[in-house]
Amino acid sequence: MGIWADKEPKREELVMPPEASPLDFLRAVYQNPKLELAVRMRAAVEAAQYMHPTFKATAMVVANDSFAARLEAAIARSGASPKLIEAQSETVVEPAPLPPVGPSPTPMAAPFASFRRRG
Repeated sequence: MGIWADKEPKREELVMPPEASPLDFLRAVYQNPKLELAVRMRAAVEAAQYMHPTFKATAMVVANDSFAARLEAAIARSGASPKLIEAQSETVVEPAPLPPVGPSPTPMAAPFASFRRRG
């Protein structure tokens, strides 16, 4: 046995009938209060995806029809004419550019100033 024999966790066995499904096993795990909460939570998360429906969007696509034809048919069914933007463009007067501010730039051929550290 040893000195650490009393520290080992006791393992509970789940008795399941042979015809039980994996979902039944997961239910038995998360409904067993003798198991650790982390084990029960993991079993609940895994079982939830098989117990609750998921809602997904599906599209019906007809192979011989184009998107433009279906769009035109949908607009015709709605009975509404498409709204148009009836605005006229305005002429914008560009302001005069501002003169540059600051010192004049040095030519690219000018030597770079080198700074020396004084010790």
